[in-house]
Amino acid sequence: MNILISFFSQTGNTEKIAMAMRDGVSRKGHSVQIERIEDKDYGMLTEYDAIFIGSACHSRDVAEPVKDFLKHLRVGEGCVVAGFVTHATVDPTGEWTNQCFNTFSKECHAKNIPFKGYFSCLGNPSPPVEEFIHTNIIKEETNFDKYLQLVKSHPDRTDLRHAQLFAEEVMSSRESDGVIVFFRKYLFSRDSTP
Repeated sequence: MNILISFFSQTGNTEKIAMAMRDGVSRKGHSVQIERIEDKDYGMLTEYDAIFIGSACHSRDVAEPVKDFLKHLRVGEGCVVAGFVTHATVDPTGEWTNQCFNTFSKECHAKNIPFKGYFSCLGNPSPPVEEFIHTNIIKEETNFDKYLQLVKSHPDRTDLRHAQLFAEEVMSSRESDGVIVFFRKYLFSRDSTP
């Protein structure tokens, strides 16, 4: 099958996940093209059987270039789409990342494109995101240091392996109903003392 993996990455986290997905599906014999979203001509993408679209989580949603890509997305008959995001929050299903899934799902359903999966994992934040988290979410210094120790190691080997398996599973279940959703839980606990 012919697969496109198109992604938007600023810090390299989403690109690492895209490469892992490429490795996962190419070793199963699929032909894979990988491109940055900003380098891809939208138009009709009729030559692909599956498209994986990746983004960093920006302001609780996918990044603007990914939103634009999704709005203009046109695919051929039988093509399926899966989305993936990297984020800097330890709660991958919470208010800080949940809109990403909704955007992928909504845009695909509006175009009658089968939405087959969503992958989410932690990524090392950029300095502005790190500052935002420290100022607004994890204000206490000891807790923030714990958070940084955790987040700066991602995506790790386990995240990359999960990305490979996710992509393989999306391709093996193209014809079935349902959406494959993968969230990795990260162990992070805040001290309750002030």
